[in-house]
Amino acid sequence: NFTKYNQMYCGGMILEEIIKKYAFPITVSFIGVEVDLRHFGSKRSIDVAKRICSFDHVELGGHGFTHPLQWIDQITAYGVKGI
Repeated sequence: NFTKYNQMYCGGMILEEIIKKYAFPITVSFIGVEVDLRHFGSKRSIDVAKRICSFDHVELGGHGFTHPLQWIDQITAYGVKGI
C-alpha cells in the first residue's frame, strides 16, 4: 500500500522502502536541478538527499544537472537558464 507516499518524493520512498530496510551496498545519485534551490530543489529534497547519503552502505555516484532529451536541439527535461 503506497498511499502514505503520495506526498513524498521518489527519493523519500527509496529511502524508506529500500535504503533503511536493506543494508546492501548501493550507489545513488541525484539530478542536479532537483537538489539546487535556484532551480527545482527544495529544503525537503535536499534533506532527503542528505539522509540517503548518511548511510554507511550508500556510495554517492554522479548524475548530470538535468536530463537532456535532444542533444542536437539542446532541449532539456527542465527549463534551465543558459542550457
